[in-house]
Amino acid sequence: MKQDLSPMYKDCKILSHESISPGNFVMTLDVGDMAKAALPGQFVMIKCWSGSEPFLMRPISINDLDRDAGTLTLLYTVKGQGTKLLSQMNTGDVAQVLGPVGNPFPLYEDAKRVALIGRGIGIAPLLLLARDYRAMGAEVYVYLSGKNQDSLYNLKEFQDLGAVVRFTTAPDEVITDAMASDCPFDAAYSCGSNRLARGMKELHLEYDFPAFVSLEQHMACGIGACKGCVCKATEPVTGELSYPRVCKEGPVFPVDQIY
Repeated sequence: MKQDLSPMYKDCKILSHESISPGNFVMTLDVGDMAKAALPGQFVMIKCWSGSEPFLMRPISINDLDRDAGTLTLLYTVKGQGTKLLSQMNTGDVAQVLGPVGNPFPLYEDAKRVALIGRGIGIAPLLLLARDYRAMGAEVYVYLSGKNQDSLYNLKEFQDLGAVVRFTTAPDEVITDAMASDCPFDAAYSCGSNRLARGMKELHLEYDFPAFVSLEQHMACGIGACKGCVCKATEPVTGELSYPRVCKEGPVFPVDQIY
């Protein structure tokens, strides 16, 4: 699947927008050709307010899309002024969208079994990844963790795709323990929890499958210009310390580079 590395800036009509639980919303937009260019793990920058308050667009992971219909779905939690304003938008309103931006999850065409690990809102970018892998014929195992049932996002959608889904809301249970019983995999991906990413890395080192983590980070520009979202990383070949930009070099990194 070829990636178009040039993000688009468009006024996009909101096709649907609903609350799925307190403080959590799903929005679907008509984004046209942007949907064909988007890949799992990427995100968009979005703004739905006039004026300069707040000044910056807000980054939100791509939760799902329909490339043929040209629609893109965002799953987000209200955390501040920008997402609060976004939550007040109605069907038919228009939002400004820049995307797709960021490096995606690498997909392995020969993968037979893949593992997706997510916690809370970090589950959001994994749905499109599961959808694309299922379209390629791979078995998909999904490991979800959350504070409560409402934070096990996309649970039904994963099940409808035919994925094997294991989940927990128990504070003393680590969902990667369930993953360990299903190993080995051909690839694994994580988002939403440092602890789960470290658990995935342990299994990656034991079984030698490629593993990637998507980082959640405060972003300003979303295109790498402001250098406001750097993270600490280790170059896998040289071992040297580096500070990549999460919006530009990420948000997806090999787990060895970050943890």
